[in-house]
Amino acid sequence: MDEFDQRLRDAGQAWRDGQAEQPPLETIIAGLHSTPGPNRPGFRQFVVLSAAAGLVAVLGLTLGPILLPPQTGPGASPEPVALYFVNVDGPDVSILIADRVVADVPCGASTTLAAGGDLPPLPWSVVVRASDGEVIGSPEIVGPLPRSLLIRGRHVLTGGWPIKIGGAPSPLDQPCGSGAPASPVSTPAASPSPRPTDGETVSAETVDGRFRLVLELPKTVWTTEESISGEARLEYAGPAATRLHGSGSGLISFGAREGLGTRWLTPGWDTTCAAYEISRDRPQVSPLTKSGAWGADDPNADFYREFFADPLYRLPAGEWYITAYASFSEGDCGVPAHELEMTIRIRVVAPVTEADGAIRLWPAPADLGCDAIPAPYRSFTIRIDPTAVDQVWAITDGGVRLWTSWAPGFRGGSAGDPVIRDPAGEVVARDGELVALPDGDWPRLHGYFVCPSPDAIYVLRATPG
Repeated sequence: MDEFDQRLRDAGQAWRDGQAEQPPLETIIAGLHSTPGPNRPGFRQFVVLSAAAGLVAVLGLTLGPILLPPQTGPGASPEPVALYFVNVDGPDVSILIADRVVADVPCGASTTLAAGGDLPPLPWSVVVRASDGEVIGSPEIVGPLPRSLLIRGRHVLTGGWPIKIGGAPSPLDQPCGSGAPASPVSTPAASPSPRPTDGETVSAETVDGRFRLVLELPKTVWTTEESISGEARLEYAGPAATRLHGSGSGLISFGAREGLGTRWLTPGWDTTCAAYEISRDRPQVSPLTKSGAWGADDPNADFYREFFADPLYRLPAGEWYITAYASFSEGDCGVPAHELEMTIRIRVVAPVTEADGAIRLWPAPADLGCDAIPAPYRSFTIRIDPTAVDQVWAITDGGVRLWTSWAPGFRGGSAGDPVIRDPAGEVVARDGELVALPDGDWPRLHGYFVCPSPDAIYVLRATPG
C-alpha cells in the first residue's frame, strides 16, 4: 500500500471512529486529493470537510470521484445499505417510492432509508415532491447502495456515499423554506479579454474502450487578467452512431484545483437525464465552464463567491489543475457505465508591466523530490524574454516547451540584462543557454543541480536528499 492509499484509509477510519452507528448526513466529504508522480514532483495532499447545512455550490456540473471511499477488507467499518437524503435549502419535501410516501424531509433536515423491510427491491423509482405539490426530482436508484440524494433549492442531486460534492441552484444562499424556483446554471467561460498570449496549444487524453476524452487548452501559462479558455471533446470510435444517456446538464464538465493551496472547485451533476447522439464525426464538445461547491464556513468562501461572480474564467496567480470529467451510460438512464477524467496543469502569473524591474522566476517547491525516471529528452535550451508572460522557459531538443522553477536565492536580471544570477551574483543562465543531460548522472547548470521532468525543469542550489 502506498502512502496516499494509507492516508485515505487512515482518514476514513478516523472519520468513522468519531461517528455514531451510521455517518451523520451533516458531514460531507469535500476533498482528499493528490497529484504526486513522475510528472508532478513535490505536490501535497489535503483534506477539506464542510457541513451540509452550510454548503454553497454552483451547478455547472459533473460528479467528481468519491474522494473518501468506503473501506473494504479486514477491520473495515461496513456502510449501511441505505439511501441517504439531505435537504440543504430546498422546500419541505415528501419522498415517494412505488407511489407511497416513505419519508418527509423538511428544509434543513436529513433522513435515511434502509433497504429491506417493507420497501420494494431495487431498482427504486424515487419521486421527490415539494410541499406545494410540484415534483422537483424523480431519480432512478438502481444501486448499489449506499447512495445519496442532495436537495438544493428545487433541484435534486444524486451520488454515492459519502456524498460527492455536487452543485447548487442559483441564486446562491437561498434561505431555508423560501421554496423559490431556481434553475441550474452552466456558465461557459466568457471570451478572453485580453486575448491569450505566449505558448502553444496543449492537449491531453484518456481512453475507455471506444470512447476518448480529450482536454485541450490554447496554452499553459496565463495572466491573472486573462479569461482561461479551452474545451473538452468526448469522441467515439464505433462503426456507427450511438446514443448515450447522461445528466441533462451535459456529459462533460470541469473542475479546477490549486496546486499547492486549498482552493478546489469540484463539479457535480443534477439528476435530470437526457439522450445524446455521438458518432465518429460528431463528438460531444463542451467549452470550459465553471462549477464547484464549498461550505459556508470555508476559509476560501470569499474567493469562490468572487470567482463565480466574475463572468470571465480568471484564476489568481499560482499553479492550477484544470480537469475535464465525462460520465455517461450507453443504455438507459442510471448509474454511469463510463467515467473518464483528464487534467492539464497550468500556471497563472501577474501580467508584465513597464514598472516591473527584475525578470520574474517561478519558485521551486521547498520539498522537491526528483524522479529517477529518465526525462524524455537529451538536452534543453533556456530561453529568456522579458516581454513574455512566462519570461523564462526551456525548449527540449525535440521542440517541447518546458516550465522552469528556481530555488530561493536565484534572481532574474532586467530587460536590459536578461540573465539569471545565483545568490553570489554570478550569471548562471543566459538566453540560449544549452544544458545536456549526461548518461547516468543529473544535469548541472554551472554546478547547480537540475531536476528534469517531462514538462518542467527545477534548478536547485543543492542536490536533494
